[in-house]
Amino acid sequence: MEDEVVIAEIDGEQTEALVGPRGSVMEAIHEITKTVLHRQFVDTARVRIDIAGYAERRRQALSIYAKQLIEQVQREGGEIMLEPMSAADRKVIHDSVGEVEGVVSYSEGEPPRRYVVIASREEKPEAEATEDVEPLTE
Repeated sequence: MEDEVVIAEIDGEQTEALVGPRGSVMEAIHEITKTVLHRQFVDTARVRIDIAGYAERRRQALSIYAKQLIEQVQREGGEIMLEPMSAADRKVIHDSVGEVEGVVSYSEGEPPRRYVVIASREEKPEAEATEDVEPLTE
């Protein structure tokens, strides 16, 4: 437990199979784990699962990707729509954008096809710029 988050880090031989293509198997394990915990306990903490360090590598890669996109938006203006991604991945993008002046991010679409848009502040009025408001259950 860390800050009311249940953290499960799984390492060992042949754990990459538990990650699956683009983390799809790990995401399924995460959903099953959340469902079981929510059925067993009334007040359930958030859950974070990392298998073979994949989740941490994914966060780092998304941060680098977000910085490249932020630089592009700063240079060219306008906005960039990213591919649909999980709430945890969207949060990484929003956090990266939040560290930079002059750009904003917001989410659009309906789950599971929800995606992030990165825009120059001039393109998106302050009152409309929002991040995800859905609860993050990592």
